[in-house]
Amino acid sequence: MSKALLFFASLCALFLFSCADSTPDLAEVQPSLVLNYKNDDSLPESSLSIFVRTTSEAARVESILLESRNDGLCWLIENPKTLFANGEQFAYGKGIFPREGFSFSQGIYDLTYTDSAGNSVKTEFEFSYEKSLLNANLSKVQEMILDSTEFLALYDASQQLIFLGKSKWETDDDIQKSQTTAESRRKVVFSKENRVICLFPLEKIHKNKTE
Repeated sequence: MSKALLFFASLCALFLFSCADSTPDLAEVQPSLVLNYKNDDSLPESSLSIFVRTTSEAARVESILLESRNDGLCWLIENPKTLFANGEQFAYGKGIFPREGFSFSQGIYDLTYTDSAGNSVKTEFEFSYEKSLLNANLSKVQEMILDSTEFLALYDASQQLIFLGKSKWETDDDIQKSQTTAESRRKVVFSKENRVICLFPLEKIHKNKTE
């Protein structure tokens, strides 16, 4: 599984792990700016997603606290979701929004990871992005995101992700034959190292009418 697929799956999947009494051990923190477009002409809704790779049992995570050193703003992610893939464990939070009317501060952030036993560990990460992305429509943002990778995402009626990958179909009929519960789709573009994730507008999948 590629890094891009692994990261996006982390936004939409939850796996369970057994518990053990040990201090959390973090290996890596990956922040991503997520740009969500409602239509072709709109400016994006921006949010932050945090992807934490652990060497301890990720399922024991109780909360993740983020704090910007630049402006002191904090975000508490309670009961983060977890993922196990390719022999590695991850905890993640998504849908982290900036203060209304403002954009995310760039620079160093502190992250405090707390497990279900009350043990905490603190680390730091740097979050940076091109601020002009926040004022770019779809056609412009595609020019700005270099070395990008494009995937197709399919969702069921409850907007749960059921497929993410390179498109294997030419028509909506082809999608329906393979993914019978698919109701909508969107293009998802990842920048290099997943620093920026661009979510294109959702589109309904057209179904053939039957007699």
